[in-house]
Amino acid sequence: AGIGVDLDRDALPYLADYPYGCTEQTMSRLVPVVVAQAAKATFGVPPTGRLAELPKMLDAGLARLRALQHADGGFGWWEADASDAYMTAYVVHGLTRAAAVMDDPAPAQAILTKATPWLLARLKAGGNAAEPAEQLVRMALADAKALPPGTLTDDVADVAVGLVSG
Repeated sequence: AGIGVDLDRDALPYLADYPYGCTEQTMSRLVPVVVAQAAKATFGVPPTGRLAELPKMLDAGLARLRALQHADGGFGWWEADASDAYMTAYVVHGLTRAAAVMDDPAPAQAILTKATPWLLARLKAGGNAAEPAEQLVRMALADAKALPPGTLTDDVADVAVGLVSG
């Protein structure tokens, strides 16, 4: 019951009332909603109060992401800027989590279906494996089960370990 009280009383009102804006703000709101949805299910917290609004909050976040997604499938910070590896990977990473807790993951999957090829093209174009954005691209593709075989060579894994430990 403690987690339900904390989610309902403290965190959810802030999340529900946080204004939509750029992709990063939308994801910064959506990811905690996904975590709350998973916690609600894991701990068997009844959907009362603001907890009952979680599906509506997920739907609102997905609607905003559909509006922010570029024609090439990627995401920038806004609707009309250039697609960005970090923003696109952040969305793919978050939506793989969202799809796992949604009753109907089709809306999240539709966005992922367009965003994942953008990340794959970015990966194939090459980049510095030491760059955090490149590591996030690999992580997001792995989350989406779309990371090509052989992508995580020993040198890339060494860089990833270095980023985590150092």
